[in-house]
Parts: sequence; structure tokens; C-alpha cells
Amino acid sequence: MAFSTEQTYVVSGNLISATTEDTNTLSYEDFIHSNLLAQMGADKKLGSRFVDPAGWLSFFKNTVGNLFWNLSEQGTSTLKISAGTASITVLQILEQSFFKRLNQAQIDSATASVDLFSQLSEDDPAFILYNAKSHAQISAATKVIKPPQKETYSVNLQISIAHTGSEIALCNIFFQTSQAVSDELFTQKFAIKNLIGNINVFYLKALLSETNYGHIRQQVIEKLGENINTNIVLVADNSDKPSPPSPTEARSFIRSLKI
Repeated sequence: MAFSTEQTYVVSGNLISATTEDTNTLSYEDFIHSNLLAQMGADKKLGSRFVDPAGWLSFFKNTVGNLFWNLSEQGTSTLKISAGTASITVLQILEQSFFKRLNQAQIDSATASVDLFSQLSEDDPAFILYNAKSHAQISAATKVIKPPQKETYSVNLQISIAHTGSEIALCNIFFQTSQAVSDELFTQKFAIKNLIGNINVFYLKALLSETNYGHIRQQVIEKLGENINTNIVLVADNSDKPSPPSPTEARSFIRSLKI
């Protein structure tokens, strides 16, 4: 699978893009592969990324560190919600936290990827994959909060921007709510009164050591195997794609076609 810094990808539960002018294409590919390996390893270790998101994230961070992501910054914070706020969207969470740590080019890349993703149809493979890996209803048997009072929905998503040669900025947002989560993940209004606990925002900035990663690149690819094709999906821009003709238009076209 060939990658381009001009393209946005869904990598399991991560929406990743790049600042095209200054990002190394090979590093972009390496970030995508190593990020997927870390997500899958955490899924396997924890059983689910939705029941214990903090534990899942801890395993994820340790894994990327062992894959030569040299972290320069990292931190987890609880989002401060202003008094009187009735609801909040994931995009607003990003704007109030992660985006404050980025430059304008990186913010533009992230918002463009969100806009592009939001235009996807419900049957688009990238749309289906990201939603499947970013939120879930937690069954009563696995709920952390006992006794269960309401249905619990868990959100655990990532968004990343590769930039400046071999660098990356990544954000992981996780929270729980009694409100059903729709597939309009970035724009859904989550009622503050329905939140169960806090909205947690983790971020990291890292430089990929290409010299060291080069020694394990092929092993990572082989370890992922078919997952490269099933858990990495291009977020295609279909805005210029013409709409299919109606049955009436198609019949008219066939009648007029000279053969």
C-alpha cells in the first residue's frame, strides 16, 4: 500500500494527516504502520480500548516508545468546562486543548482531515472503520462504574498530524457518557449533564528516529500483515465525484447511444 503526505488516512481509531510541504513521505508511512501496531497491541493486551482507556493509552505509549518514537512532550489533562456550558463537540474539545499546542499549518491539516472525514458517506470503509474503533456501548458486564445506573457509552479516539520531516503530534481523547454516540463523531453535541466523569485529553509530540526504525521497518510490516489492508483506509475526497444518473436519465442515455 503506497502512502502520500497529500492524503488523509484512518488508521484503526486514528485519523492521521500530514503537512504536505515539509513531511517526509517515508516517515509518514512509518508513523502509520507503527501507530497501527501500537493500537493493535493495546487492544490485544487490554481486551478493549473502551473499558479502561487510561490503561489502553499507557500500553500504547509504551509501545510507540519501543518503536523509536522519541517523545519530546506529553501530558494528560482534564478538560475544563466553562460554567453554563450545556454541550460540547469533539471538535470543540480539540480546539480548546490540543490545537493550542499546534502551529497554524498543523491546525489546518487537522481541521481539513476532520472536514474531509465528515463528508464521507455512511457506507464508506474509512467512515465505518473509524467509528467502529472510536466509540462503543459498554455492556453491563464490563462497566467500570457499578452498579450500572444507565447505559454507558465510551469514546476513545485519536487524531494525528505528521510534520517537519519526521515529527508527529498526536491527541487521544477519551470519556464516557450516558448519551448514545452517533457516527457524526466530531460534530455530535455531547450534553455535559450526561457525562460520566471527566473528558480526558492526552497529547504527545515525537520525533521518529529513522535510523533506528529502519532496522525494524520490515519486521513491523510483516507483523501487521493483512492488517495493513484492513485497518488502514484512505479518506478519499469524493466532492468532485459526479452523482450517478437516475434510472430515467440512464434509459435516455442508452436510447441516444449510437453503436
